[in-house]
Amino acid sequence: MKPETCKALGLTAVCLATQFPWANAATYYISSSQGSDASSATSSNAPWASLSKASSTHFVAGDSLLLRAGDVFEGPLSLNYGGSSGSRVAIDRYGTGANPIIYGDHSNAVWTSVGGHPGIYSTMLPGNSLVEHVYDINGVAYTLTKQGTNTLDKWLATFVPTNWGGINQTTIYIMTPDRNAPPQMHLLEWATLRMGKSYITVQNMDIYAGSFGIACSAGTGLVLRNNYIHDTFNIGIYLGSWCVNSEVCTNVITRTGETSIYLSKAGNMWVHHNTISYTIGTILGCSLPSKPTPERCGVGLQQGTNNLVEYNSISYMYGSCFDYWAEVGSEVRYNYGFHSTGGAYPTGTALLVHHNIFNLDHAGPGINGGYDYEPTLNPSTNTGPILVYNNVVYNFVNYGLFSGSSSNATIYRNNIIVATTATNALVQYVPQIGSDYNLYWSTPTPKGWFWNNTNNTSFAAFRVTSGQESHGLYADPQFVSANPVVAADFQLKSNSPCINAGQNLKLASLLAPAVQYQDYLGTPIPKGTGPDIGAYEKIPSLGPPSDLHQIK
Repeated sequence: MKPETCKALGLTAVCLATQFPWANAATYYISSSQGSDASSATSSNAPWASLSKASSTHFVAGDSLLLRAGDVFEGPLSLNYGGSSGSRVAIDRYGTGANPIIYGDHSNAVWTSVGGHPGIYSTMLPGNSLVEHVYDINGVAYTLTKQGTNTLDKWLATFVPTNWGGINQTTIYIMTPDRNAPPQMHLLEWATLRMGKSYITVQNMDIYAGSFGIACSAGTGLVLRNNYIHDTFNIGIYLGSWCVNSEVCTNVITRTGETSIYLSKAGNMWVHHNTISYTIGTILGCSLPSKPTPERCGVGLQQGTNNLVEYNSISYMYGSCFDYWAEVGSEVRYNYGFHSTGGAYPTGTALLVHHNIFNLDHAGPGINGGYDYEPTLNPSTNTGPILVYNNVVYNFVNYGLFSGSSSNATIYRNNIIVATTATNALVQYVPQIGSDYNLYWSTPTPKGWFWNNTNNTSFAAFRVTSGQESHGLYADPQFVSANPVVAADFQLKSNSPCINAGQNLKLASLLAPAVQYQDYLGTPIPKGTGPDIGAYEKIPSLGPPSDLHQIK
């Protein structure tokens, strides 16, 4: 949900302001330490006890479900009913103390031997469970076997050690390697909190373990904010094919096995001010299956339309900060990425990637832009070029800017590309791209500029060979810090060659008149005789960087 859509949905643009504009709504309380599912739950003195009870409740527009602060709840929480644009369903906390924890790992399950099947054990889970992965306490992954049309006995007779299966995903069967009762197992929910309806707010939750943290396959006007999502085996937040006009903000997402925030065929989403870190291969002592690098990124954008991703801090990604596939009309801006295996890989049509700072800390390449549309996919047609402008790419490996054979309409303007080792190419281009007004610098002698697979060891030779960068520069950008780490370090000194050296993209008709044209700090562009190259338009009063972009 972009900022301009908030009023239409009855939401505040400032996500820290919490307003629930319903009247005569029911409020339900739940406490794992003090409650009973036989209670009315309409008072904090008589709460429910389990999320299973809450998941079976028919909530209506305006209802809220409040979890007691400091309590730990066995997941999942499944929301099967939503609200309306003026009367939302809200999931929040009550009381003082730490945010309530919802965990999607049934590690305390009680196992019973199955008669007639030595070495096979079963456990009963809450009725709303949907187990996706099973590991033992030593991190050994179990293999799913399905019952199909077999009777229970015939099915269980096919089990071999480290097999598991489920009936309606609530009765789980396993065969242990030594055929002895398991001391403990990890039974991971498909999603610790899942929903499929509209106008739901989820905030102030601690979402722990599970395959996905929060997942929604359909919904309008969702708001996910101020949640702590961690140690999920796959994705932190997943919003799928029919999710539109929603907001994901001020969440902390860390230690995920795959992408931290994944938008798949979603539209008009607003993803902002999230702190994202660490995609890793071992969680809770379990080694996860090997995944392709693109599936372990900070924010994934796949076949969506008109999504806005801004002001996020992303660090220590096994994949890139941003990965795309066949995205249309989306914008990624004002983000800070640190020590990740890539900056951004924008593929699709009519994309804007600008005023991001990628301090890659020698972990990965910079920005790789390219078209990606097919007749059978969304997008099925070319809707416009990819415009990559006013970004900073620093301390990369392999290349700073790259465009391959499918990049026939990627345009690079006003970017700063700085290499700090001699083994890396500043650019790797093919003839179909357009690149100008960028500044390049390498502290050692640069490896070069590749054009159509041929290396040019000097900037002058590259300009002649390629016909690109007639206004480009090869010079020290003169950042305010000689060894930049945080975002504020990439501001420009007063003697920087970047100042007034960029192209005015509106005057060049590369940006529409209505497009917001301001720098990383919100300064209108230009302030001088021309735009500056890089993420900052002028030298502000220097002070400590904001918490958002401080890598600690």
